[in-house]
Amino acid sequence: MHRQGMIRKDGKLTQVPPVWKALMQDFGRGPVRVISVGWGDVSTAYHSTGIPNVEVYMAFPQALINLMYDMRTLGPLFYNRVAKTILKSLMNLYPPGPAEARRMKSFATIIGEVTDNQGGSAVSKLRTREGYTFTAQVTVEIMRRILNQDYRAGFQTPSNAYGADFVLQFEGVTREDLA
Repeated sequence: MHRQGMIRKDGKLTQVPPVWKALMQDFGRGPVRVISVGWGDVSTAYHSTGIPNVEVYMAFPQALINLMYDMRTLGPLFYNRVAKTILKSLMNLYPPGPAEARRMKSFATIIGEVTDNQGGSAVSKLRTREGYTFTAQVTVEIMRRILNQDYRAGFQTPSNAYGADFVLQFEGVTREDLA
């Protein structure tokens, strides 16, 4: 828990502290605080785009952000077998994710922003179904294509394998260029 931060800097994965940066971002309902997270896009976005510097941010409730900050110092205390066993037991007290009724009403909004060395930039907003449902939909579609022999061997991101607009085929997905 004390080693969660990851960014891509100058093409290389670089470890940073948890909650390395905080920014304000407007997803269409007014600005909210977002914090840096070591999400998989730190790796995959580079392979899809060649962009050498990638940071990923997510919005969380303030109490969770505070806990994540605390993990910078408290995290090492939890990095042992006994503590991990206790934490896993506590996690089992909660459901594994949101209920289906909530998932069917929810959505995710993703903002992608890139800048170049000359000061140019582009910003797009992607809206999808909520994360659990959307991940399942995309996974099933990719597996369907693989089973139909629609693939190239070797590591690829979905956009490398099926094109940058692959994501737009799914129900409820929209992309809007903001700048």
